[in-house]
Amino acid sequence: NIASHGIQALILAYFTALIFGFDSVTTYIMIFFVVGYSLYLVSPGLNGTENKGGGIMQFLYKKRIIIIAIILILTVWFLWRYAVKPMYVNAVINSAEKSGNCGYRLESMEKMLKLRSFIDPYLRLKYIEHIKSCSKYIERDEISYIKKAVDALKEAVRIDPNYTRGWIILAQFNNTLFVMENDPQKKETLNKDNDYYIGMAKRLSPKRQEIYAAEAGIYFTRGDFPNMKRVSEECVKIDANAASCYWYLGLAEIILGDGAQGEKDIETAKEGREYNNETSWNQMALAYTINKNYGKLVPIYVRLTELSNNIDYFYTLAFLYRETGEYGKAKRIAEKIIEINPAAKDEVNEFLNTLPPNYR
Repeated sequence: NIASHGIQALILAYFTALIFGFDSVTTYIMIFFVVGYSLYLVSPGLNGTENKGGGIMQFLYKKRIIIIAIILILTVWFLWRYAVKPMYVNAVINSAEKSGNCGYRLESMEKMLKLRSFIDPYLRLKYIEHIKSCSKYIERDEISYIKKAVDALKEAVRIDPNYTRGWIILAQFNNTLFVMENDPQKKETLNKDNDYYIGMAKRLSPKRQEIYAAEAGIYFTRGDFPNMKRVSEECVKIDANAASCYWYLGLAEIILGDGAQGEKDIETAKEGREYNNETSWNQMALAYTINKNYGKLVPIYVRLTELSNNIDYFYTLAFLYRETGEYGKAKRIAEKIIEINPAAKDEVNEFLNTLPPNYR
């Protein structure tokens, strides 16, 4: 009858509306009355006579207990998968962000990675942020955490392949893995993977400067400085305010022999953002090391020794002071090395013997 068809149409309209929006109080009230009226239509008449609904309605009425049980099971599953579990995962993410304990933060996030929910891509990117912010903590097992990050990002882009930033971050972490890898065959595979990830990002967002900066960084670690310069120049044409692209352009120019222009571009980069972390100073050190510009390297390694107690920085600084004729400073740094690592005393004494007699 007309009422039955009307109810069917209303229910279909309700679920269609849910595709384009969220439930509200008005929709709850409407569906409540629709379901109530539909049950009335399939129930026995008030005078003990059966209703005039079709055979399907009669069948549904007879099997109503089974149908209700199935609906309840589906409702519980739906609420767990799309409400309770995502809320629990998000609560753990928020708790981890408030903690200053890197061990707890990373362990909590790794446990959540085992759960599957529709906020998985968000969870994985948050995990990556924690790895980045806990750089000192992960030094004890850095390669393991980098591999975990790459695996997490691979799954994130599999779930959401249209998220450009996921591909960019995956390329950056995969490039870190490339730097750490010693096997030539594995390095070649990682190189190809990097090209693929950057290609995917460019296909999604062809004019996004962040992609070009990541690509320039990849060419930097490969030692392909002409392509590093080319990509950086393309980037600054797209966005004249792209600090990271000016940074890589400046490094490429310094390495390729145009130090004056390179230093100008480095200064331009510093106007856009701060480059005062260990990674940035190491990149500068590599650029000037290739050119054997010891005069420029001295202040760089002075800054690196201020940022970190990495013994290699002190060894290099002592060597640079010796090469530039500042023997007194070379001796002071050598003595500092013994303070940091007493076991290096014999090695330091060998170095001191290379200095003029009055500085030994």
